[in-house]
Amino acid sequence: MADLSGNYTLINTYVDGSILTTSKYAADHQNHITNQNPTGTSSHASSIPDMQLSTDPGDVGSESLPGSLAQELERIRFVLKEIKSNVNGSAVAQWYSKGWTAGVANGSITTAKLATSATLGNRLDLTGSPTLVGSDTQLISGVISVTRAKLYVRGWVYGYGISVNPGGSCQYQFTLKQTAGGTTTIGPFNTVVCDGGANTITFPIAWYDEFVFQVNTPQNVTYELRAGKAGGNVTSFLVGRLSATEIV
Repeated sequence: MADLSGNYTLINTYVDGSILTTSKYAADHQNHITNQNPTGTSSHASSIPDMQLSTDPGDVGSESLPGSLAQELERIRFVLKEIKSNVNGSAVAQWYSKGWTAGVANGSITTAKLATSATLGNRLDLTGSPTLVGSDTQLISGVISVTRAKLYVRGWVYGYGISVNPGGSCQYQFTLKQTAGGTTTIGPFNTVVCDGGANTITFPIAWYDEFVFQVNTPQNVTYELRAGKAGGNVTSFLVGRLSATEIV
């Protein structure tokens, strides 16, 4: 299909016998120099079918090289249409179509796709039962299978202690252990101190902390949350909770 002519006209016109002067000759050429720009150059769309022409540019290793600016534009149109079709989830009518949306087609999200990068990975989330705490007591433990390089780990302890008459005095320490090829002890952490004095009292106990660990993959990593109590005349029941999540 024929493209449109340039968007500018001749400065001088000639008939048989006209005299071509130096100034006219220079002006004719200067006219092309001045107007050879995006505004003065015609489009590659002299008709709707012409406007819809597009050409597959190929792929890396199988490129289809354009032989003209018109063919270059056709390859760009092809890519625009391809992008819109992929985002839309189905083919669009033309490269300039507006009837498309950035939607997700039914069935297009698979477990394999989610596992690559879009979401959090494997997860460990355990809550123990109320446990009578001694000098070194395991509250909870669990194993997570690791396929990514980082783990986001959180630990909670909550419960209560009873100081009997005569009042007891004690300290609590909480320790998180990570076993991955070797055992790493993290802690002890926040120490809770109780002094019941001469009274019988019930008091709350709570602790929380969070960490990010770099681990070698793939492997199984074991986490253990422990609590220890030092002191007398105090009975304590604590609940431990562990959460470990793979992150990118």
